[in-house]
Amino acid sequence: GVFWDKKRVYDDGSNFNPPGYTPTSSTRIVAVNGTNRLYEWPVNIKYVIIPEKHSLFVTAGLSSYFMKRENYDYEYIQNNQPGGHNYLSYENETKDWFSVANFSVGYAHRLGATGSIRIEPYLKLPIKNLGVGNMPIMSTGLNIGFTKQLTR
Repeated sequence: GVFWDKKRVYDDGSNFNPPGYTPTSSTRIVAVNGTNRLYEWPVNIKYVIIPEKHSLFVTAGLSSYFMKRENYDYEYIQNNQPGGHNYLSYENETKDWFSVANFSVGYAHRLGATGSIRIEPYLKLPIKNLGVGNMPIMSTGLNIGFTKQLTR
């Protein structure tokens, strides 16, 4: 599948490293807030542990992130004094192929021939830093959905 995601990014400045940014010895980034709009292309393998009306399953795989828009607001200090804020925006800059590991455990309840309802908490861990800002974007969440097998 393909997901259209919005990821929020927070950092103390230790990971933020956009291209062209070369801080002087008297300048230090102390906070970064950002948002990333991206397409996510996951490739996962699902293993059904209990294949019954009430089923339990696990999934694992990799995702590629295609950053469409990255916005960063970073705060810095200069000579140990508040320096201010800077804003950076990038569009269509990076494609991070198979750079995020996906893990989930899920429960599905079959509703007869109608289909199944499922609930699936997930964890997405970066294999490398992502996007122009080179940030370690980790995600957690909950997928809730309805599935139906397509047959002739």
